[in-house]
Amino acid sequence: MATIKDVAREAGVSATTVSIIINGKAKERAISEATQKKVYETMRKMGYSPSASARRLRSSEPDLSVIAFFWPLDFRTSILSDFLNSMQKELEKIHFDCGLMIQTYKANELEKVDNVLLKGGYNGIIVGGCSEKDLMHLESLNIHTPLILINRESRLYTTVGTDNDAIGRLAAEAFASRNCRELAVFSSASTFVATGKRKEAFLASCSRMGIAAPEKFRFSCQSSIEGGVEIGERFCSLTQKPHFVFCDSDAIALGALYAFYRHKVRVPEDVEILTIGLMNPMLTRYAVPSLSTLRMPNKQIAGAAIDLMQKMILGEETSVRHILKETEVTYRESFPAERK
Repeated sequence: MATIKDVAREAGVSATTVSIIINGKAKERAISEATQKKVYETMRKMGYSPSASARRLRSSEPDLSVIAFFWPLDFRTSILSDFLNSMQKELEKIHFDCGLMIQTYKANELEKVDNVLLKGGYNGIIVGGCSEKDLMHLESLNIHTPLILINRESRLYTTVGTDNDAIGRLAAEAFASRNCRELAVFSSASTFVATGKRKEAFLASCSRMGIAAPEKFRFSCQSSIEGGVEIGERFCSLTQKPHFVFCDSDAIALGALYAFYRHKVRVPEDVEILTIGLMNPMLTRYAVPSLSTLRMPNKQIAGAAIDLMQKMILGEETSVRHILKETEVTYRESFPAERK
């Protein structure tokens, strides 16, 4: 069983140097990239892990490996339970006996948990919901612990997510199939990475397909049910309204439904709604009326992340991978497959 001293001896450096590199402090201590590369290659060759994760999984030691799941503290906590449930099911399915630790952080402030990222003693790290700023910060660190990003693009880290451009096109195609020529867009005022890319892809696809989304019919708010109520109220105050509405989150769509009900705007007779589905699908399935969605494949994303993380911890997967999961339109009452 290799130790940090064994790695140092084999690499021809001091144990202190190995420790500095492992803890991501090589740059500030002016340790050359060549030395860092040599140490990491030696660690892989000797099967050494700072947290002894691979040894634990291959032995009868009672200590469990621990995966840290980093998630932002904002409205997206409503999505967290869906991911956790899917991750736990995948752990049971592949018989991966490990602990799953939730580590929260504030958007654009991931740097404040550097100590946890670099020295938390985790065997693997999965990061969800990071902003562009957070992603740039992650890519500036030298994190040796296996790390997977959820629904983000990275040149350094393994990613599992969806093709946001494809989702935007799919949504536009659904409206085009109904001979839609004009629609309203209800969207989040916050610039979340994946949500923003899906919205831009949707608008670009609509433009190519001859579907107008005039500025006067574009509404933004906090991505929440309360925000959706606010948008719904503003929409209902219009003298002339488009028949079709696209929502970039199901939370907004649920709020809009409430406002429509209050103002006696009938769905789907007066207005038809198609939304991106982010939260637990039961919320949209049993809404009144039920909401048609492009359901984000959270279950598949979570399962693929856990399956891949196990391989990374065991050393069976060492290359950077980028896995995309597909979605499809689920037609329900708010946007029927065919107009009656």
